[in-house]
Amino acid sequence: MDVLSAPANSVTRPSWRPLLLAIALCICGTTTLATTDPKAARFYEDALMRFEKKDHAGAVIQLKNSLKIDNKQLAVHMLLGKALLAQGEAAAAEVAFSDALKLGVNPIEVVLPLAEAVTSQGNPDLLLSQPRFSHGGLPPDLKSKLLLLKAAAASDTGQTRDALKFLEEARSVDAGSSDGWAAEVPIRIRAGQLTEARTAADKAVSLDPQSSRAAYQQATVAHVSGDLKKALSLYTRTLQLKADHVDALIARAGIHLDLGQAGQAGQDVKAARRLSPTDARAAYLGALLAEGRGDRAEARKSLAEVTNLIDRFPVERLRFRPQLLMLGGLSHFGLDQFEKAKPYLEAVVRQSPDSPVSKLLARVYLRESSLDRAIETLDNYLSRQPGDVQARTLQAATLMSAGRFAKEVRGHVHARARASAWSAPASCRAGWPNWRRCTSATPGRSRLARCSPTSTSPAARPPAPSRSPMRCSSVGPATHSWPISSARHAPPRATCPPRGQPSSRR
Repeated sequence: MDVLSAPANSVTRPSWRPLLLAIALCICGTTTLATTDPKAARFYEDALMRFEKKDHAGAVIQLKNSLKIDNKQLAVHMLLGKALLAQGEAAAAEVAFSDALKLGVNPIEVVLPLAEAVTSQGNPDLLLSQPRFSHGGLPPDLKSKLLLLKAAAASDTGQTRDALKFLEEARSVDAGSSDGWAAEVPIRIRAGQLTEARTAADKAVSLDPQSSRAAYQQATVAHVSGDLKKALSLYTRTLQLKADHVDALIARAGIHLDLGQAGQAGQDVKAARRLSPTDARAAYLGALLAEGRGDRAEARKSLAEVTNLIDRFPVERLRFRPQLLMLGGLSHFGLDQFEKAKPYLEAVVRQSPDSPVSKLLARVYLRESSLDRAIETLDNYLSRQPGDVQARTLQAATLMSAGRFAKEVRGHVHARARASAWSAPASCRAGWPNWRRCTSATPGRSRLARCSPTSTSPAARPPAPSRSPMRCSSVGPATHSWPISSARHAPPRATCPPRGQPSSRR
């Protein structure tokens, strides 16, 4: 699974794969007979069998061998596009589908996989703007599926209202399908509308109790809401319905890690990595598990794997994948590659100025002696999260280093006043916002130390950056209580205090 397409919530994708296989099988008769070389035909037939067994890499090799002999085989290009997309090579898949179009395939037959190839490359805006993805005139089944893809694309680009309109249109085409309701869940979560998300998930399950998509989305709502026990049960239910549901495996692994169940987490991570070897989220969880075992070398190896997977793409291509931006920044930071971490962290902070990643970015700036940028970053963050004592401590040390003692004293007085008057919302007490916790372990402590305001030394000089903030991640920062699998979607906004912060509780 592609590092870009993996984090994209697979629940929102239409089930076009069986359709494409049927198309390939229908076409193969004419194209295979059309080739004059029996060797090319044998390569294709072997590739088809490999594809059906999910040996996508082997299928790609055989299909390319066939095309070397005769590159005019339309069915081969179609199946090659599907195999490439299945193993995460979205750009190459787009080329294969485009070649099929040049050879005369009906555009209707390729519009869905081509749309996914485009969005998997981080270009949802193209799906919304290019005429080749017009849904007018499509057969009802294809039309509803393409509209679901467009809804996800509109949500990615921040057009929530348009996304909901696409969903309404899809439901009008196929009113009895649960997919339209399942697709609404991540859009509502991204908008922070948990009540609406829960309603949509429940509706999807009521329409199709055997749908793994519906079950998974119901699990994500429970996960984001902080009900880990229910989320764990629902992820298990999802996997009972679809054993190779990678997103559910990764999300369940995150919860197991939160609950201190490293053995069970390891089993899920192993399964996810077997099913999707290029999934950066699974590699990152592998790093966490290795660190938990005290295997620093393996942890660094897994972090390097994450960076190798994500660094293949320009940061701009990841702009609609906030979780991958987060993983890229955290992994480079964990490898002490602070200069490489910076563009990822900066992109996350631009999108979410209230993210605790601001603290890590400030530490990168401090390493560069860019005190003004560090102060600006912390000021912007604290204006939105005034009760974060950890950030306030870092800000104080930075201001004192810059000689701004008066502002440092005033800031601490105001921070204490705000913290004592702040009342944590019920959702915070329930535990779902643990994603906001962020480590800043002092030198000499574990690279994966869980965050705590007391872990930052209040020395007068700026503290040295954390060796690794791996527990502060979109995998479930500090803990993993926000679904790692919902990579498309920014967590709901909330003003929850970091762990350890004083707050009045009912």
